[in-house]
Amino acid sequence: MAMNPRLGALCTLSLVFACSAGPASPPSPAPPTPPSPSQESRMPTQPETLDAQLLRECVEMGGSVALVKVREVKASNTGTRGSRIRVEFELEQVLRGSLPRQSGFWSFGGAATIQVGQRLMAAFRPAPADAKDVALLAFVPVAEGQTAEAIRAHEAALPAKGR
Repeated sequence: MAMNPRLGALCTLSLVFACSAGPASPPSPAPPTPPSPSQESRMPTQPETLDAQLLRECVEMGGSVALVKVREVKASNTGTRGSRIRVEFELEQVLRGSLPRQSGFWSFGGAATIQVGQRLMAAFRPAPADAKDVALLAFVPVAEGQTAEAIRAHEAALPAKGR
């Protein structure tokens, strides 16, 4: 079988271009693998803390700083500008001030920000003696297993007692 001269020239040119392209570039290194969940759990992380200035002002006005555990979350006016949530909590430890053992507060925002069973380090305004609700200044979530670290960090940020 005879070969078409044009086809032969085309094959020759293809072979020349393929060989003149040079060696193939080395394969790029594999991207670094993210740490596994077991490795991440071994990495120490600092708990989130409330702002030191806010803590000082809270104490100066006679407010309270406490570790609380969320018992119930109820949404109100969902989907409106006035949407807010009612959070019922159980007091776990008071760092400063005083609070009822079980109380609650209103907070603006969606119910997804606070969940039942979650621990919060919170700062509250002084509440009247007969009030069931307390007025929230600010809160930060406390991760599971970091309760002691969160308490130590907040106690260190609080002004010394008696000042």
